[in-house]
Amino acid sequence: MMNEGKSHRESGSFRDRNNQVYAVDGRIIRGISSAARVHWEALEKSKFYKNYASRGQVIPTQVLAKEELPASFSDEEKHWDSFLEHERIPFVSYAYEWCFGMLKDAALLHLDLMESALREKIILKDATVFNMQFQGHKSVFIDLPSFEVYEPGMPWVGFRQFCQHFLYPLMLQSYKDISFKNWFKGNIEGITPQECNQMLSFRDKFRKGVFSLVYLQSKLVASLGDSKRSIVSEAADSDFGLEIILSNVRKLKKVVRQLEWAPARSEWSDYTKTHSYNDDCFEQKCSFVTEVVNERQRGLAWDIGCNTGHFSRILAKKSDYVVALDIDELSIQRLYDSLKKDGPDHILPLVFDLTNPSPPIGWRCKERHALEDRGKPELILCLALVHHLVITGNVPLAEVMDWLASFGSEIIIEMLTKDDDMVQKLLLNRVDQYPEFTIEGFESIADAHFTVKKKEEIMPGKRFLYHLQPRG
Repeated sequence: MMNEGKSHRESGSFRDRNNQVYAVDGRIIRGISSAARVHWEALEKSKFYKNYASRGQVIPTQVLAKEELPASFSDEEKHWDSFLEHERIPFVSYAYEWCFGMLKDAALLHLDLMESALREKIILKDATVFNMQFQGHKSVFIDLPSFEVYEPGMPWVGFRQFCQHFLYPLMLQSYKDISFKNWFKGNIEGITPQECNQMLSFRDKFRKGVFSLVYLQSKLVASLGDSKRSIVSEAADSDFGLEIILSNVRKLKKVVRQLEWAPARSEWSDYTKTHSYNDDCFEQKCSFVTEVVNERQRGLAWDIGCNTGHFSRILAKKSDYVVALDIDELSIQRLYDSLKKDGPDHILPLVFDLTNPSPPIGWRCKERHALEDRGKPELILCLALVHHLVITGNVPLAEVMDWLASFGSEIIIEMLTKDDDMVQKLLLNRVDQYPEFTIEGFESIADAHFTVKKKEEIMPGKRFLYHLQPRG
């Protein structure tokens, strides 16, 4: 993920003068100021922190002496008062790649942490969704300097940020079926009270929490637009008690818990029941993938176009970690729900559109990384994918193969011919401008990057599976 022997600023801490995260030699190290160290020491002693860390819901962390820092740390980078080392998340993901259920679970964990911390006179100073990650299907809080010692009269300054990053996105998807993912891609600050209020109807105002948490908040923001008063300082001077904050947190938990998103079906969510394979062909496909997977244990593997995760589970049997990607959110939601229920714990399900991928965004486009910059897979599974990219997405086949080759990974890939029913359906009402979309064309393009280790026809004249090895 990062070049060996050189430290790199990592996302999430560019704008905090009291701490900075570095990724170096496969390790995640955070430098903290003397002011931040005071808060860290209080957090480390707290019961709630030990409890959540033991369950893996807060990133496991240890103090690191300066003499234990990697040799590649520069003198400038050693200026921090103290250092912490965090357990590394196997694969970083962002809210605009999560399904509804993932954002909801992350929101509830954030509120649970806030409530537990307040009981021990500690508070979360912010509530950004980017402080949350997932290890498989389990949400994890990663930004420990966000915890600070609570002082009497201190307001919850992260309240509105929680609403904009968690509550409003969940409300809009639950009540209006408006996805939050592209919203976050365009604005990492989330959805404002005014924006949320404008998209909710008059009837929605009577839903639980909407009037006070959306409508009144939008009016408050509007009324303070030209104000020269400091809300934070005024709240600090008032009797803004800890119990009031706790009451607000508990109210938010009740509202978030009752939010649901459950469309009956989507175009691909029933694929495993309605795919065009007969049982014998499907079993042949499973056997092909299983045989390749069982050749050896691999580190990171990707399943692109995973649907509800049947083949992701096969990958997981011989992979340390699996990232399961699909454009269809309902499919990912169903996969996420099944992973929470039955496991395994090392599959990360993400909503992802290869033709509209997550960009590098944030300050100087360095705070959030593109998919390719978060880890190189050893094996990539591409089943029922290529024809959608080429025909539906209008991505040239040569570009698809060039992109796959850029990882230097083994590939299991499925290629369909124009005689296949699905391809004919995609070509319906389209001009056929895909002369290279043939078995011969595919093999010629692939030959520039890969050698064919194994090829198998699974539907005569229609569908072929390949196990490709990168050249060199």
